Amino acid sequence: MNWTIANAFLRQRATSPMRVALLFIALGPPLLFATAAPGMGFIGVGDPFFIVWILGAGMIGQDVSSGVLHLTFARPVRRSEYVFTKWLTLGAAATVLVLVQILIAAGAQASHGMLEPLALSKVVSECVLKSFGLAATVALCSSLLTGLGDAALVALTTISTTVMQFVGDHWNWPVIVTIGRELFRLANPSVEMPAALTFATVPWQGIAQLASNAAIALAVAVVVMNRKELSYASG
Repeated sequence: MNWTIANAFLRQRATSPMRVALLFIALGPPLLFATAAPGMGFIGVGDPFFIVWILGAGMIGQDVSSGVLHLTFARPVRRSEYVFTKWLTLGAAATVLVLVQILIAAGAQASHGMLEPLALSKVVSECVLKSFGLAATVALCSSLLTGLGDAALVALTTISTTVMQFVGDHWNWPVIVTIGRELFRLANPSVEMPAALTFATVPWQGIAQLASNAAIALAVAVVVMNRKELSYASG
């Protein structure tokens, strides 16, 4: 973990008016609904998908386009360290923001005597897992394309994999359905937790699959970064 890279990443995101405005839009309206109607539970809150992409879009690609990457690798910074730091920082930042949203909604429910601890543990665990799983996907996409091309890539992947699953189901092509489903899970990683969350009911297979996909995404991102030819890079 390189704290200099982490601090620079967070500072750049916090000083971007567009990203800050989008964060308020993504977090605010669902939270207003959840606090106004506490009886609806955590519907609309706790999903970090848009938060991760608002914070993470271009997290590597923009450094390439702006020339920041050349200066970063002119210092004794390993490229794997750069990728893992970006991933951890993005996952942690998204988790914190969404957890604040969840806790405010939980406070509204508790004030009306409607808070269900099991529902709270469910939405919190799903948030943490999805934040770090999706952050790995962002790192992979951003390592492949410059600028904000990673956002376009995940949108294209989501649409194309949905079409693949539909076509596979319609024409009874299980191989196409499987490929489409796995690619969709890579672009939109998540684990559905049971309503009664206990150690015995934890979906370990789903968590292992999410962790495996994240590890593959990060490994490929590191390989891509190691193959980039940059002036003054230490490699």
